[in-house]
Amino acid sequence: SMEGCQARDIEARVSAVVDSFSAALGWGESSAPRALTLTTMAAQALCELAPVLPPSLAPTIFSMATLLSDQAWREAVLPYMSRHSREFWSVRFGKLEANALTPVTNLIDRMRSSPTVAALLGSPRSTYDVRRAMDRGQVVLWSLGGTGAWARLVSCFVTHDLFRAAMSRRTLAPRRRRPFYAWIDELQRISGTG
Repeated sequence: SMEGCQARDIEARVSAVVDSFSAALGWGESSAPRALTLTTMAAQALCELAPVLPPSLAPTIFSMATLLSDQAWREAVLPYMSRHSREFWSVRFGKLEANALTPVTNLIDRMRSSPTVAALLGSPRSTYDVRRAMDRGQVVLWSLGGTGAWARLVSCFVTHDLFRAAMSRRTLAPRRRRPFYAWIDELQRISGTG
């Protein structure tokens, strides 16, 4: 959810999404440059769209597949994107081969097939806010029972969100920061090194 976020928050959100895909699928600049570019530009466009739409209609991670494959939808939302994003989608995107989309859309479609993941990531509004949990001294427990690329991707989303939230606390005076501890089992699976 981008609810309550501002334009300055977009870069961190986009990075978290792209880094999550990259770590979960082992993508690198030399092994999957088109997939990284498509994921980056899709995440950027969706983060730009979210603030201009009512929160209940904001795009979700599943909107990425719609943006990539539905030309009419893409053209309808182009006016609400930044100049840079509009240029990519209206000029360069059409020059890509159709098979360039499948590394991104296949995984999104597989995630959507899980009712639990679809419920978690398919809502435009979220009550999950790890930063708020940190500030309030709450406990957050995560356990993913699945294996495979989509489970790694969801684990990466959660972990990168945790890192993003922790880094956002750097503006607080140290005495105002409540302790928050994270234990991450199998970190190599979500760091892209294992």
